[in-house]
Amino acid sequence: MAGFADTINQTENIPDAPDESRYDGPPRMRWANGAKASHPSVLDVPGTFYISEKTLGGLVPAEPWNEVSRYEDETGYEAEELNLIIIASKSQPFADKRNDKGKWIAREWQASWEPGVSQSVQTEYLCIAEGFYDQADPLSAIPLVLAVKGMVGRRMKELLEAYRKDLLAEASRIASIGRKDRVRLPQWSFRIPFGPERDKKGKYAFTDTGFGSTVQLPVLRFPPEINEAVMTQAYVGDAMLQHGRFLYDSYELWRTARYTNKTEGDEDQAERPEPRPASGQLPAEPTFKPTGMPSPNGMTLEEEFAAIDETQLARQRLGFGRRRETALQKLDWDTDMREYQEAQIVGHPVSSFKALDGREQFLIVRQLERFATGQESPDIPF
Repeated sequence: MAGFADTINQTENIPDAPDESRYDGPPRMRWANGAKASHPSVLDVPGTFYISEKTLGGLVPAEPWNEVSRYEDETGYEAEELNLIIIASKSQPFADKRNDKGKWIAREWQASWEPGVSQSVQTEYLCIAEGFYDQADPLSAIPLVLAVKGMVGRRMKELLEAYRKDLLAEASRIASIGRKDRVRLPQWSFRIPFGPERDKKGKYAFTDTGFGSTVQLPVLRFPPEINEAVMTQAYVGDAMLQHGRFLYDSYELWRTARYTNKTEGDEDQAERPEPRPASGQLPAEPTFKPTGMPSPNGMTLEEEFAAIDETQLARQRLGFGRRRETALQKLDWDTDMREYQEAQIVGHPVSSFKALDGREQFLIVRQLERFATGQESPDIPF
């Protein structure tokens, strides 16, 4: 019997193992602190929102994101000025373990804040970022997680408290006029503009950390005077307002999940936020094949696909898995029957969605979204 060496040597094309992260939630971004120039002849490096290319699976975000090589070992994308739609948030304290020389060893996550213990807090915001969705199509939005801590975490908390106290409160008051009950608009009602802090002369402003370094903190970019014109420009629209509520409810497990110390030193180790539904029995020959049906704008699915270019397809593809799950949840089917019912709608069993090419994923997702939004009505004997 041949040994493994003989067997593997007969395999000509061995695929590389994917670079998988232990983190199993939405793609993560953060605020990069920037760097103050050490000499007048050198330019300051501003603080920016930053996301690594490794987390995006080939997706290329649109403006205002720019490709950068901020670090030697990776390529990423940064946006100095960015609009965010905040859906939800969660925080968890942690303590960093260091050796006698002060070198970082591991991060220990805590279940709760303990007075008198040296701890920090990491806050994560589930959000929709400009450049990761088409404003005309809220369902194309790819949720991201913005993770912040320390001075940046405290600043973000202050900024969002100010947003809720000023613009959101006033908008809720206006929305309540003429209604029987008081309206409390959700925080995702408006796109919130962020950017790096600047001084009165327009130069980048840095804050001393107290530990021999500086950080450039984010600020809100709303105009000084909040009025209805500002609200109208920042309002996300009815479709996104409704979709935001759906995302908030859909990410309940993400909101309640807490990091554990199962993998020491890995700050992204968390319990799986959204376990995949159990598989149902798939039919051998689905009876319903609606892929040629026109949408309300008169286009079939194939015509919709033909109308997008390769760049748009690559940009959307990372979100196809999430959009598929969102549409299936909106249809409110029993968990153990989802795969059967999905197969009836799209015309064939979907055994491995990730392994499908971009065209096949697009057609499946758009078909499900049409039914989920009531654009088409399936005639399926459930």
